[in-house]
Amino acid sequence: MTNFQELGPEDTSYLQNKWNTEITELTNDRYVLIDRLNNRVTRQELDLQELNKLKVDLEDAKLLAEFLVQSGASQSMIDKQQVRITELEQEIQTKKTTKRVLTKADIAIEELEIDELANRVQLRQDRLGLLGALENAA
Repeated sequence: MTNFQELGPEDTSYLQNKWNTEITELTNDRYVLIDRLNNRVTRQELDLQELNKLKVDLEDAKLLAEFLVQSGASQSMIDKQQVRITELEQEIQTKKTTKRVLTKADIAIEELEIDELANRVQLRQDRLGLLGALENAA
């Protein structure tokens, strides 16, 4: 490991500037990952709510179709209701197949990447602290 006491003022200044810049960049990258993860989780929750609403709408449509049949409604009304049922079933199927589910493992992986960035920031801050302590001692 480098002995920081052996560094000249130019090298010390260079490292301080470099690490401060990296801290800023890594911190920004970390916030971007946090925002992306939070947005994905929120989108998934909204998608699930929308899917659940469609399922309720489908059940209501089936109940209405059954009522129309039992009450002797015209075939035209029953056919229109059946079209609505088919549309809802297709929409539900489309929602199920087009949305990628964010698993707990996916979240854990992304959280690890966020933590790794935080650790990289902390390491640079620690090294800057060492350089600062050596400068003050000199």
